[in-house]
Amino acid sequence: MVKRGGEALRSRATADRLPKPAADIANAVLDEMMGLGHRVNAQVSVLAKSMIGTEPDSDIMLEDLSATEAPANLFAATLYPAMKLATARMSLTGAFVSEAAARKAFAETVTSQKHVSGAHMAATLTFALIDAPVLQGHITSANALLSGDEAKAVAIFAVLLWLQSPREEADQEMALMSAVDLSGIFAKQIVTACGTRDAAALALLYAKYADNV
Repeated sequence: MVKRGGEALRSRATADRLPKPAADIANAVLDEMMGLGHRVNAQVSVLAKSMIGTEPDSDIMLEDLSATEAPANLFAATLYPAMKLATARMSLTGAFVSEAAARKAFAETVTSQKHVSGAHMAATLTFALIDAPVLQGHITSANALLSGDEAKAVAIFAVLLWLQSPREEADQEMALMSAVDLSGIFAKQIVTACGTRDAAALALLYAKYADNV
């Protein structure tokens, strides 16, 4: 708020609007205000992270990952904090996220599917992440309708749905929470598709809901 207000004022305190001495003084004051705005924003970010843990920091889309340098490493580094937030959002206990399993699953599936759609790639990757497993430990779900294993599938689906959704860097966490909540609504469809290894059905869910996150 301080930053935004300072930017608005700066546009009015230009040399062509004020005499030079007055403009210089005004700009110096505004520089201090803008600095305060950056510090306030940084403090809020630190506070949020201390409350909810680390947050995802990449806005790259799943379909574009295979074209990057060391894609499996980037995928695992992006997936790890996102999965932590997703399991927390779902109130799952006892869950541990394995970056090594994420790297292995990505390397074994996505690199061989560079020319398929993001939705079909995500479906295949979902099964690989379940089998790896990327979520380890004795997991219990606060949702009485889902077993621990079923909740794992929903959490993985939610994170991969988020990775297929166009999103701004500043909206990363909000988009991920939206993906988790949306996945919870049709959790049984996700569980059924994962249980029967129906890649087509799972890809259809990804394609249908990616733009709704």
